Amino acid sequence: LGSTATLANPPITEVSTFSAVNVSSLAFQWQANSNPTGTVYIAEISNADTFPAALTFSSATLLTQASFSGLVSNTTYFARAKAKNHRDIKTIYAALGSTITKAGPPGASAFSDVTPTALRANWTANDNPSGNTLYITEIDDNAAFASIDQTKTTTALLADFTGLAVNATYYSRVKARNLDGTETSYTELGSTSTLANPPSTAVTTILSVFKTSMTAAWDANANPPWTVYRAQISTDAAFGAIWDSQTTLSHAVTFYNLTPLLFHHLRVKAVNNRNIKTAYTVLPGTSTLENIAPRAPAGLNGSWGKQFTLSWSPVVNNADGSATDDLSDYFIYRSTSSGGPFDFQIHVSSWINSWTDPNSIAYSAYYYKVQAIDFNHNTSELSNALLSAQDIKTEILASDGGMTLLIPSHLLTKEGSQLGEDIAVSLTRRNDQETGKALTSYEIVVTTPAGQKIEHYRFAGPVECVFKIPVQGSGLFQAAAEISPSDINNTGVFYFNGAEWIRLSSSINAQEKTAQTPTQRTGLYALRSTLGATEFTILGLEPRKIFTPAGAPPNNQLAIRFANPKDSQVSEARIYNLRGALVAQMSVSSDGTAYVWDGRDSEGNAAPGGVYLYQLKAEGKIFNGTVVLAR
Repeated sequence: LGSTATLANPPITEVSTFSAVNVSSLAFQWQANSNPTGTVYIAEISNADTFPAALTFSSATLLTQASFSGLVSNTTYFARAKAKNHRDIKTIYAALGSTITKAGPPGASAFSDVTPTALRANWTANDNPSGNTLYITEIDDNAAFASIDQTKTTTALLADFTGLAVNATYYSRVKARNLDGTETSYTELGSTSTLANPPSTAVTTILSVFKTSMTAAWDANANPPWTVYRAQISTDAAFGAIWDSQTTLSHAVTFYNLTPLLFHHLRVKAVNNRNIKTAYTVLPGTSTLENIAPRAPAGLNGSWGKQFTLSWSPVVNNADGSATDDLSDYFIYRSTSSGGPFDFQIHVSSWINSWTDPNSIAYSAYYYKVQAIDFNHNTSELSNALLSAQDIKTEILASDGGMTLLIPSHLLTKEGSQLGEDIAVSLTRRNDQETGKALTSYEIVVTTPAGQKIEHYRFAGPVECVFKIPVQGSGLFQAAAEISPSDINNTGVFYFNGAEWIRLSSSINAQEKTAQTPTQRTGLYALRSTLGATEFTILGLEPRKIFTPAGAPPNNQLAIRFANPKDSQVSEARIYNLRGALVAQMSVSSDGTAYVWDGRDSEGNAAPGGVYLYQLKAEGKIFNGTVVLAR
């Protein structure tokens, strides 16, 4: 009769049917239902409960479980199993229920549609089926997502976030949720920044403008404080050539080294946290101002009360002689030395022309200088230095320190000058005159407030001309030649009268290494090597032979220069005609270095033209010679 096999029992459902459910795989199990070991089971899954052949996966196994891979994420899968006996007779299917695969974590993608207040977060599906996979997207301004700013839930692969802060960095992340509510881990989408707003024009764009600089400002237009701005300036409206470009966190920037009196165009753009720039905003431009400085203040004088009061004349001209109409302030400086350094003390408004030093003590020796400044920040040269000792003097120091002029201050004011207006005095080194025995040479120059040089000017009173003697090894300044210490007394001060160098009476201070002489004349002076006088000596005549009383200085009077190292008495200083008759007594010049005759007789009448004799008596000697008076 042969053999047969009893039928297998249909499998029955396990208490927990599904296990190891993942994105693209799952496993399920069943009970053997008393089937012996070795029974074959056919397990099937399908994403349709009718198990069509095209959508069904099948697996034969001796176990009471089966695993399937290559599945679709976030998809419902139905499971069933049947058994077969040794004769391949199958039982009916046992329905084992259904489950849903997990969703796959979304893939990261770049941000798009970023504006100053919005952005779009994008991601990829990562094979998740469309339509039934939910995505939860979050943004926050904190990388740790400490407080979520906004959350969007969507089945799309993007989310738009609006109402964001301008130029702010936002971090984003997204996760997927499957049909049964199981969520994936977060996928980090990175970070981006909203754009900055283009700057807008400020109410006042040009905060300040000067001769070579200007400060431009703009409105932030709701940009936060950390927004970077890039401002540019150009004389070309098309900005083909950029004069300067500056980057700043401020809402204003100052441009320097501009060209005076040129129109300058301005523009600015904002840059966000990711270096994405806005378009340029064109700002109203303007012209730089003139570049002419005021003249240095003149007419410095002073007076002592309980403190020293410094005064000066108003500055009315620029350095080029033009009238100044934009003077702003005067700066006042003080030093204990004529060579400085001069320390700033105070500034006073342009309509103020005096200042009392609150720190001065009666007759204390300070040096003061004044400087003028206009509204364009053009500053004048410093004035001459005024010495506030008991005899108030202006001290003018050559730039190399080789010569100093000490001038009673009133001689430089309009009340005390020969011109009826303030005068300025300067010393100029004249290397071209340092030939032969000349050690140093300087020119005393007088100018008016308008900058005009006055030739042959004579001070209304004597001024002291002090030369530094260049002694070997002193290194005080650069001279044409230096002398040994033993020859200090063999130096003298000379004046050039237009034709020749005239020796002047000078006193030598060997300890201070100076040669000093009083004078009233401007022009060329020199310190020269010469034998020093040991007794009363005639140094020379000025002019040398002929003078014209009606002519121009210095030829309008006779001056007989002398040296008097012993300070001896001069018993006679007279003018005689050729017949030996007395014509006039000569007088001592105001600086005490010469006897002078103005061409008049003792009655004050003009002496006729002709040859005259001069005669001086001193130290038991007679000094005489002839001179020609021309009419």
